Formats: sequence, structure tokens, C-alpha cells
Amino acid sequence: MGIINQAKSGADLTHPSLSLGWLVGGTIAAAMLFVALGLGGYLYRKAKSVTSSVAPSSDKGVLSYTSGIFGDGS
Repeated sequence: MGIINQAKSGADLTHPSLSLGWLVGGTIAAAMLFVALGLGGYLYRKAKSVTSSVAPSSDKGVLSYTSGIFGDGS
């Protein structure tokens, strides 16, 4: 029962001490941050390439598509 009481009491964050648990936790947190940043960058580049192939930058964008459908008003 001593293990359960120790787990329920939590960590003393007012007096932190460097331990193997803190090092492992920090390493895992940093690795997860790098993975999330890498995945986010990959998804951003992928979405950017998809949207640039749909509406090239040389185009007027939405206005060129709507004027093609509805006319230019003249």
C-alpha cells in the first residue's frame, strides 16, 4: 500500500530534484515536440503544394474562377 500512497501524494514541485524520471520525461517530451513540429511542417508543405496546384499564384485566385462562371459584369 505504500506505493499507492506515494503515487497519490504526487511530486513535490516546490522542491524539485533531478532524478532519472525527470530526465526520461524531459527527453520524451522533447522528442514528442520535435515529432509534432516535423509532422506539422510536413502537413503544411503538403497542403501548400496542393493549394498552389489548384490555384497558381499567377492566377487572380477566386476572382478569376467566379468571373469565368458568372461573367465579369460588363
